[in-house]
Amino acid sequence: IIQDRIFKHISRNSLIWNKHPGGLFVLPQYSSYLGDFPYYYANLGLKPPSKFTAVIHAVTPLVSQSQPVLKLLVAAAKSQYCAQIIVLWNCDKPLPAKHRWPATAVPVIVIEGESKP
Repeated sequence: IIQDRIFKHISRNSLIWNKHPGGLFVLPQYSSYLGDFPYYYANLGLKPPSKFTAVIHAVTPLVSQSQPVLKLLVAAAKSQYCAQIIVLWNCDKPLPAKHRWPATAVPVIVIEGESKP
């Protein structure tokens, strides 16, 4: 709060401080554009995008095989509002082979985490 009062050149918009959820919830490191925060859409006259990005975060311990993750991927891809799917793979188990990943109508981006030593 004090930094926004002292350093006016990097302070956040007054709308951020005077509207819910408030200035302590909106981090300036994320963005300085209010349109990047959905709770200000109405004040700015913006509408939310009609599609979403699904993020699936697979972490250790993955109890069984990767089948539940792949089923979730298929279910998310069936939504007419899904634009793309990002899979974050942070498991001790290796990624499933490419031929085991289901075909989907939306792009699927798989990001493999670094293995733990």
